[in-house]
Amino acid sequence: MSRMKELAMTSWAREFFGSSGSRSPNSSESASTSVASGRYVNYGRTVLSNALEQIAYSEPGGRNYSLFKNACAVFRCVAGGIISAELAWTALHQAGLMNRLSHGEVQATLRSAAKKAAGSPWLPKDAEASPSDFASVELWNGGSFCSFYENHHPQLPIPLAGVDDVWNSALSIKCFDSVMLWFEGRGIDYERIAHYDLARVIGGCGMPPWARFRGETWHCTGHKLIARAYNAHGICCSLHARVVDLGHHRKGPKAVWPTGASSSGLVMACPRGQQLLAGADLTGWTERVLIVAEGAPDFWSWSSQWRDDATSPATIGITAGSWTEDIAERVPRDVRVIIAVHEDAAGDKYAARIAETLRGHDVRRKSYATAQLPSEEDNDGCK
Repeated sequence: MSRMKELAMTSWAREFFGSSGSRSPNSSESASTSVASGRYVNYGRTVLSNALEQIAYSEPGGRNYSLFKNACAVFRCVAGGIISAELAWTALHQAGLMNRLSHGEVQATLRSAAKKAAGSPWLPKDAEASPSDFASVELWNGGSFCSFYENHHPQLPIPLAGVDDVWNSALSIKCFDSVMLWFEGRGIDYERIAHYDLARVIGGCGMPPWARFRGETWHCTGHKLIARAYNAHGICCSLHARVVDLGHHRKGPKAVWPTGASSSGLVMACPRGQQLLAGADLTGWTERVLIVAEGAPDFWSWSSQWRDDATSPATIGITAGSWTEDIAERVPRDVRVIIAVHEDAAGDKYAARIAETLRGHDVRRKSYATAQLPSEEDNDGCK
């Protein structure tokens, strides 16, 4: 499968390149871009499509130059108002990372391209509208667009290419007796996990390059049980893989993240947790409690305890680096937060970080062998 096809699989690319609709994903309200319609949008699609393909197939030694050259063409269209600024930045950033450039290299190259493009926006000769908001409010001058975007979306994780396909091709946990026994052995209701689609078992074919540990596929290393991982906007960006005995001896740690991709800012989330991150309407949520659990097993344990959708807490699962200020900002002030982490040094660090970012919230820490909510009076000092 070509890198270009992998790029097109991601959700933001499908929305942009899809035949239905002519709008690209929206930027934040404070920086909305007036994207043109009709043949100019088609032109913008062509420019971005060609740019992504050229970046994907650039050879070692010319990758930075290819990213810079093609980013200049794309950013000229953004300045002219025919490509969404957020989409352009996200797509180019993803393309650079896929072509083995580091995050720092990609960011620096895109900043340089933005500065160069600021002085020559592409404007349709017969366009009635003025240049985009980014050009008209001078956010582009001196490359300040880059600073603006990074300040409003500070390294917000974006979807790995092919992540949806790996998940969609995975099988239900109820297809494997050993997996169901693993959940039962931990006191976790696998029926509820399957019902809420919180875990699946990967297949053995067609795995992308990032679904590996030390050069071997997750299928070979035994990391077959997967959970989806979401960014602070509730977008599935990655997968967390864990070993469950399916007749193979594990190679490596019990749980891994994709090779070559950061897990910072990514969390596992139950349906209620996904809604909270996405900023959905939570009017019907009567018992506003958020459980922050450490690791996939505890996340599954807490997520499987409740039946009533109106009173069930939201549950988020974290690992090292998962919790960020972006995620903390998604938690409404009227939501009580229970930090359910391990009673060890790592758990203390997680709890301190979460409590620090949730000042003004009702925050309590508890650890349990069996998931259960603490009483209103129960508190371990995080409040």
